[in-house]
Amino acid sequence: MKKAIELVWERAKANLQNIVLPEGGDPRTIKAAAKITAEKLARVTVIGQPDTVAALAKKEGVSTAGWEVVDPRTSPLTDEFAYTYVEMRKGKQELIPDEAREIIGEEMHFGSMMVRKGLCDGFVSGAAHATADVCRAVFRVIGISADVKTASSFILMQLPTDEFGVNGGLIYADPGTVINPNAVELADIAVATSRVCWALLGVRPKIAMISCSTKGSAKDPIIDKVIQATALAKARLAELKIEADIDGEMQADAALIPAICASKAKGSAIEGRANVLVFPDLNAGNTCYKLTERLAHANAFGPVFMGLKKPASDLSRGCSADDIVSIAAIVACQAIGQKTKT
Repeated sequence: MKKAIELVWERAKANLQNIVLPEGGDPRTIKAAAKITAEKLARVTVIGQPDTVAALAKKEGVSTAGWEVVDPRTSPLTDEFAYTYVEMRKGKQELIPDEAREIIGEEMHFGSMMVRKGLCDGFVSGAAHATADVCRAVFRVIGISADVKTASSFILMQLPTDEFGVNGGLIYADPGTVINPNAVELADIAVATSRVCWALLGVRPKIAMISCSTKGSAKDPIIDKVIQATALAKARLAELKIEADIDGEMQADAALIPAICASKAKGSAIEGRANVLVFPDLNAGNTCYKLTERLAHANAFGPVFMGLKKPASDLSRGCSADDIVSIAAIVACQAIGQKTKT
């Protein structure tokens, strides 16, 4: 049986998207661009200086054929992008054109603007930049979706067996962005994961709102938040006409094991077969993904942003070229999903 990440690759290959990799000065980016192109996962645009990119490609022994290199210093797009940036920041940050040109000349902002303008379909970066730098560019330039008011993130966990999730694939949210979401924000995160599940895995989302309590087994304001978020997310999913099953509050064993779900949460729409786990806060989400990665020998693909107008990711600075390739496939599937409203 194919792994979930292999299904993601297949979906990306079936409908090629243009993915921008802004970190053209990093050898991992260059190797990833060559592999993405060779595997026909996406069309690739690398942001960087052509001579630097060419030198890195030669050093790494990879071809630059089939992908584009754009240099903000010489691109005819830079002035247009700078003008757009001045206009979009009015009322928030007053800028003169030269200041905007300097900001846009930075690779994170230039890559984000390519996505905003529709020249690229998704953004994959963070190998050589801090999360704060990536978030600043992506959130300001690409912007937050009108449907979901909270920008958040997810990780696709690929387990070594197919016992849980979809072919061993589980979506965890939020492992890296919203530290302590309130009930409304947590509901936004859940709604965003429903779209991710459809886009990546092509199956009906079964979203478990994770808690230390299952259906009233404990009482505390931190549990009340999850209960409220579940109700809000159910209503929002119905309003947006997104097909999904959601239940909570629910402990992880009830979310993942049918027999335990039948005992603790009889009649649950999840039926102990969750493919999406929404955690109550960043402490839980981040800790659980790292425990799963290490104890279960799982692969963690992400974090990838949700709730944006167009898809983007924030790579770990410890990522490999192969990690960038798989994240590019995930972001491509998100772009396909947004275009087809899945």
